[in-house]
Amino acid sequence: MGVNFALGLLSSFIVVMLMSKPALADHCFEQVDISMLQWMHKFKVPGAQLSVAKNGKIIYSKGYGISDVEKHPVTTQNLFRIASVSKVFTAVAIWQLVQNGKLKLDDKAFIVLDNLPGPPGTAEDPRLKTISVLNLLDHAGGWDTASAGDAQVIYTRTAADMFAEPRPAKPATIVRFMRGKPLQFDPGSKSAYSNFGFNVLGRLIERTSGATYEDYVKMNLLLPSGITDMEIAKTRLADRRPNEVMYFDGEEEPLLWSVLDNESEQVKWSYGGDFAIETMDSHGGWLGTADDIAKFAGAIGGDGSGPLLAADTLKQMLTPDLKHETANKGTFRAHGVLVNPSKNRWCHVGALNSGSGSVLYSLKNGVTIGANFNHLDYERRGEYFRSIESSVIDSIDTMGL
Repeated sequence: MGVNFALGLLSSFIVVMLMSKPALADHCFEQVDISMLQWMHKFKVPGAQLSVAKNGKIIYSKGYGISDVEKHPVTTQNLFRIASVSKVFTAVAIWQLVQNGKLKLDDKAFIVLDNLPGPPGTAEDPRLKTISVLNLLDHAGGWDTASAGDAQVIYTRTAADMFAEPRPAKPATIVRFMRGKPLQFDPGSKSAYSNFGFNVLGRLIERTSGATYEDYVKMNLLLPSGITDMEIAKTRLADRRPNEVMYFDGEEEPLLWSVLDNESEQVKWSYGGDFAIETMDSHGGWLGTADDIAKFAGAIGGDGSGPLLAADTLKQMLTPDLKHETANKGTFRAHGVLVNPSKNRWCHVGALNSGSGSVLYSLKNGVTIGANFNHLDYERRGEYFRSIESSVIDSIDTMGL
C-alpha cells in the first residue's frame, strides 16, 4: 500500500484526533493541530502522534491520520519505531553510570570491552584503544559513515558469518567485527555522526552493569520515568508488535531481498530490505509512543529536577560543543544530544530510511515534546525535521505553558 493512497485517506481522518488524559482544553492547541496537519500533508505522512508534557506529566496527547493499511486511526497508544531518538536513552544511561562511579568519561571503551575480541588473525588499528567514552558520546570515535558506510547496516550479514553466528549479527558481534577494521580519523580530532559509536556505548552499558542493554534501560530509566510499554523493535512485518503502526515506504522504493534469512519473499526497506532493527538496539532500536518520549525527556529534566540525572551531571551532558554546529543553524552537538543555546532547548531526532521519523524536544520551563511519524522522505530529511521544528515545536514554545 503506497504513501499516496495513505495520504488520500489522511483527509478522511483529520477529524480523528484522539486525546489522552488532557489537562488543557482542546482549543488551546488549535494552532498546533493545524500546524501538524499542514506539515503531514506537505511531507505525505499518513500517521503521527504528538505529546506535550510539563514537568514529566502529559498535558496534551493526540493521534493524527492512519496507522496501517486497514485504515485504523492513529491513537495515543500506538507504538512507533523511534529511530535515533533511542540515542538519548543510551546517552542518559551512560551519564547515569558515570554519575554513579561505574564509568569515567575518559575510560577507554575497547579496553573496558575486553570481553569482545576482534576477528582471529586480524590486525587492530592501534588508535582503537584510545577511544574514550566521551569520544563516543560526541560522535568522535574515528568512524565516518559518509566515507566508509554505516557498519550497523552493511555488516549485518558479514559480521555474523565471520563468527559463524545466525544472521542478522547481534550488536556485540558487529563490535567484534569492527575491531578488525581501520578508523577513518584520529579519535577526538573531529565529530562525524556514528551509529556504530552508540552501539559501542550500548555494549559498555552491558559490560559495566552486568545487565542486558534493554534490561538496564527498562529498570533504571524507563520505570523511574513511569514508562512500562517500551521495548526493542522487531524487523519483520510478521513480528510487528501488538498496537504497532505500519511503516509506509515511498511509492518509488523497490522491493528487495531481506537481510533476514527467514524471509522467502522480497520486502520493503522498513521490513528488512535495508536494515535489521534488532542490531540497532542502542542507537536506533526502541519502540514507543510519543507520550513515552515526552515523559522520558521530562524525567531527565532541564535543570536536574528529574529523577534520572543530578543537576551537575545534566549540565555536563548539555554543554554544547560550539565547534560542531549542525545543519540546523544555532544547534550544536553536546554529549549525547543536540543543544540550541539561544532558544534554551535541547533535542534529538530519529530517521529510519523512508519508514519512520521521531523527535524529542526539551524546551524551557519544564516543557517536553515527543512526536512520531510512520513515513519519512529520507532524501528531504533535513527539511523534514527543520520544518516541524519551525512550525509545530516553535508554536508550542510560544504558548507560554
